[in-house]
Amino acid sequence: MEQNQEDLRPEIVNFLRASAKGDWAQINSVGENLQQPRDKNLILDFINLAMLWLTDAYRYNINQDLSRMFNADMQEIISKFSGHYEGINYELLFEKMEQAYKDIKGNMNSGIVLFNLAIDLNKILDLRKSA
Repeated sequence: MEQNQEDLRPEIVNFLRASAKGDWAQINSVGENLQQPRDKNLILDFINLAMLWLTDAYRYNINQDLSRMFNADMQEIISKFSGHYEGINYELLFEKMEQAYKDIKGNMNSGIVLFNLAIDLNKILDLRKSA
């Protein structure tokens, strides 16, 4: 069964929440769901959509403008995320996401790449460091 991009967006939120909390069981569950179809492109789509989701959060963080969001139907979740993590380093988040994308394109094990990405995100989104 092929997942479309709409189906991936709740998984992105789950992955970001689990990464922030260090909920490794949930991260593993998301990773397994993405790997089940054995489709590398699904995981690449997931990372691309996660970057778009984070772009929305970044834009909201800068100017509280909800009008130009890619994920317009997720405004409430994005605004809460942006408010909670007001002082995070979005540039570093994007670097880690881009590196994960390159690693998966380079045929590295997607489960390991996603888990490493979650560890990196946990360090950036550490709840104790949030505003």
